[in-house]
Amino acid sequence: MRGEQREAERERAQARARAQESDRELEGWDGDTAARAEMLAEAGDWWKQAGELETAAERYRAAAEIDEAEGEGEWGSCWAWLAEVLFLLDREDEAQAALARAEAAAHWDTDGFQYQVLGEVMAELGRDEQAHAYFTAALMTAVPNQNNIALEDFTGPTTLARDALLSRSAVRGRLGWPPDSLDRMARDLEAEPSGPPMS
Repeated sequence: MRGEQREAERERAQARARAQESDRELEGWDGDTAARAEMLAEAGDWWKQAGELETAAERYRAAAEIDEAEGEGEWGSCWAWLAEVLFLLDREDEAQAALARAEAAAHWDTDGFQYQVLGEVMAELGRDEQAHAYFTAALMTAVPNQNNIALEDFTGPTTLARDALLSRSAVRGRLGWPPDSLDRMARDLEAEPSGPPMS
């Protein structure tokens, strides 16, 4: 137990050092705003890993506001990540407001990525019913022919549809819900070999 605690402390210290390095880069940054937003989001990730949630929230909010104003980047993701840390800080009203901004961005999504991020955030928070709704939305956005979904829809070069299907199935399992046709498809997909056979 003590070894695990020391390891966790070491990882937080490393994350804090990376977060401080990111902040120093931001102080001297004079490049384009889209890149600055990306750097802010990365700094938010490091501050969150360091356990400094208030600072992480500040960085995510700044990134989201820049990208939303510019109409660039995956700004819905930044609102979702902000919502996550605000929920962890028990700032429910602010978290719900950030979540609403992330949902608004997801409505313009064309490949399901924004819904997938929302699902992952809710799953991380243990809000599996909300996660299920978002993963289902990601799946329905990622798969164009919703009236005739087949296993082949999840075996192409892109992995988003596959991720959404498997994530949805996982939360349904945690919720104790009976398997549906998509769960059975997820089981078949997991049973398939991940690559060509070894020679």
